[in-house]
Amino acid sequence: MKRNIILISAMALFSMLFGAGNLIFPPTLGKLAGDQYLTAFLGFVITGVGLVLLGIVSTR
Repeated sequence: MKRNIILISAMALFSMLFGAGNLIFPPTLGKLAGDQYLTAFLGFVITGVGLVLLGIVSTR
């Protein structure tokens, strides 16, 4: 039973952290941002990384 829970949890974390949005969106965002790339990078890190980590921490 415990092995199944670990496997399901690992797959859920993988799907939260690695998806099409993390493969396609960052290069497109960088191209469209132009001179404002630092602002775009900061916004993506907050929403794409920060919110996911907040979700992971809040479930503990």
